[in-house]
Amino acid sequence: MIDLHCHILPGVDDGPRTFEESLQMLRIAKSEGIRVMVATPHWMEGSRFTPKVDNLERVLAELRRRLLEENIDMEVLLGMEIALSPSIPSKLEAGLVLPLAGSKYVLLEAPQSYIPDFFEYTLFEVMTMGYIPLLAHPERCLTFQEEPSKLSLLWKRGVLLQIDADSLKGRFGLGAYELGMEIIKKGMAFAISTDAHSPERRRPTVSRLAELLKKEFGHALVEELLYLNPSRVLQG
Repeated sequence: MIDLHCHILPGVDDGPRTFEESLQMLRIAKSEGIRVMVATPHWMEGSRFTPKVDNLERVLAELRRRLLEENIDMEVLLGMEIALSPSIPSKLEAGLVLPLAGSKYVLLEAPQSYIPDFFEYTLFEVMTMGYIPLLAHPERCLTFQEEPSKLSLLWKRGVLLQIDADSLKGRFGLGAYELGMEIIKKGMAFAISTDAHSPERRRPTVSRLAELLKKEFGHALVEELLYLNPSRVLQG
């Protein structure tokens, strides 16, 4: 698996607090068959989660050093999970927020409850800049659960959809589970990611889920969602 969405860098958001916790998560991920993880710390305008790029690069360099020291065979790349706001296009242009692993794919966080007025306009403004939006866990958004046709319209316009593994395990409630499965059934899903936050409560586990999904949807589709499409992101 290639994991396009995880909170693996310590001390930068609500993910792991220490390097040791990060290493625990990476050991779990390796045991689950994950070989590449894109670190996607939160970037939320107006919150305490507005990390500086140079600081993230320093933390990542130290984490990579410790991976070598601990002989953990895992590649960790850098991106962000960006909460959409009207200023995001200018921040992308200025390099203050990051796409996934230096690509043109941008992980944009779907709202948890309802869609703000600026959402669609700003989303497509990002697209006119040449970026490809990957919407993080839209199945968890109440608006999309209540009106899935709104999500279908975004998908038809070129917005890619990333499903959280924990949604498909039922962690975020029946609505998120049902919409997540429906997105996959309709062929609208682009990737499944762990969205892992810690070695205990939101762990980077996916192997058991993958086996269940293979029985439901077949091996080829699950491989596409866990590996092939994510690899296309990394290859640009």
